[in-house]
Amino acid sequence: IDRVSALQAQLLATWDARKIWGEDGSKSPGHRYARETGLSIPDAKHLVRRARKLSSMPLTAEAFANGELSTSRVDLLIRTNQANGSSTFERDEEVLLNAAKNLSFDDAERALKYWQQQADPDGAEDKAEKLHDGRNAHISTTLDNTVELQSSFDPVGGEIFRIELQRLDDELFLSKAKAAGGFLRLCSSSVRVSSPSWAPIFCSTAEALVAPQS
Repeated sequence: IDRVSALQAQLLATWDARKIWGEDGSKSPGHRYARETGLSIPDAKHLVRRARKLSSMPLTAEAFANGELSTSRVDLLIRTNQANGSSTFERDEEVLLNAAKNLSFDDAERALKYWQQQADPDGAEDKAEKLHDGRNAHISTTLDNTVELQSSFDPVGGEIFRIELQRLDDELFLSKAKAAGGFLRLCSSSVRVSSPSWAPIFCSTAEALVAPQS
């Protein structure tokens, strides 16, 4: 599949460079490709951008064509190759390619992000500032009286929010488990026999709350 994607990128790059897509009056290669293939416009534009970028990344394109790189790792390298650091990427492409090929995906992503920050510290700072300024949150009540939260965080703020939410969830669970422990002492077999019909369900719930979490 990855080799087919590599071939697709090669053909698209030629099609794009020769501007064949404009022969019917199309405004962009993405729009023409979406119309011809049935893809969504964003997906078609993504494929054209990939093809266009790979034409300036010969080592990456070769590894892609040889089946040495998955599509997701190719896209990772393409995201790393930003316009304001393209000359530095060209110089370090072999090193970055080896990292993308040999590390786990998460480790490769961290390594390439670190390289990007060092290669273009101003760009990394500008991006962080944009992410920080783009934070937003909206909370509303639906027609069913449920509460809906929509939000967007910068990476640091998002991690803080996630950790705090997990802490509160753990705290709530421990509070419930502590209360359930007291109830559980009432759930002896004799109580189960003599209690009303809801007692087994009640006691099972209490047992579940105090059971070790896997």
